[in-house]
Amino acid sequence: MRGRKPSGPEYVRGLAGSELAKERAIGVLETLAGSSGVQEVCQKLGISGPRFHQLRKKLLQAIVAELEPRPPGRRPRRATPEQQQVQELQEQLTAKDLELRAAQTRAEIALALPRLVQPSPTNNGPAKNAETTNAEAANADLEKSEAAVRDESAAEATVSVAPELEKKTRPARSRRRPRPRSPTPRKPI
Repeated sequence: MRGRKPSGPEYVRGLAGSELAKERAIGVLETLAGSSGVQEVCQKLGISGPRFHQLRKKLLQAIVAELEPRPPGRRPRRATPEQQQVQELQEQLTAKDLELRAAQTRAEIALALPRLVQPSPTNNGPAKNAETTNAEAANADLEKSEAAVRDESAAEATVSVAPELEKKTRPARSRRRPRPRSPTPRKPI
């Protein structure tokens, strides 16, 4: 026989664990291999037959559970509470940064565009304060500026696409080389 000799149940002695647990595992493996009987192992370990069957079932169940197929690769690490908190704070910071950029963009647009519509006070409803009227005017200006930007970008897109379409609709030139004439004249058919 080539290779190492099988160590059998004695392999358990090299594993980590208490001596009692190792003796029990060796006893179960010896009964499974047929080298010892159940009564003999029970006397050696000082346990009853039902307790031995219970231990054997528990050992075999642990073996089967450990040999279940698993997805390949390492198991993902579980984040500690501190790491989860850091991740949540980073997400909140990203959201706030996005809100800040949007507010800055709105402010720049409101400053860059002149007031197109001046709010007129109405006598139909309750009186509005100056801040509400200014906010409504700013929102109206913002909506109009966004619509103007969309219209301009749509017009630019149409203009920039048109030359490309013209190029594609032109007839393709033939780039074939002329055939070389054969040295012998062709015979008429």
